[in-house]
Amino acid sequence: MGNVEILKRGDVNSQQLEQESRILNITYINSSCSFSSNLGSPDDKNLTPAYNTKTYPGSLKTNNLTHIISPASSKTIGIHTDFHMFASILQPENKVAHTSLSGGQLKINDGIILKPGDGAFITEVVNGEEFIFESVGKEAVEFVLFDLA
Repeated sequence: MGNVEILKRGDVNSQQLEQESRILNITYINSSCSFSSNLGSPDDKNLTPAYNTKTYPGSLKTNNLTHIISPASSKTIGIHTDFHMFASILQPENKVAHTSLSGGQLKINDGIILKPGDGAFITEVVNGEEFIFESVGKEAVEFVLFDLA
């Protein structure tokens, strides 16, 4: 496609390549560069190559769970599969809630504390169940949530 771009803090980049894969790139820059690249496969295999970048500034994510990627919405980066991504920057003693978008079960509200670099894979979430993310440290915490509906 010939696109060249320098991603900065808060940018989300989505590329549809070769009609078979979708690459989602998230860039967060604190004192050093933190980068997440996620690979997925679209539901429709006959898509033409595409490229999209949106910026979600820290002010939009502070003490809010911001929806940044979804199958169809003008406010998010749209993709062609049942995948939702959210981002948040929680100040100390703040909480955000997320209601699951599909089935399964979840148990993260009962004292599980994630630290920098940690991740949690949650299965068997009950459709419509709400779960809470709370900043319990002395500094703001930045995280992303993938809802693979």
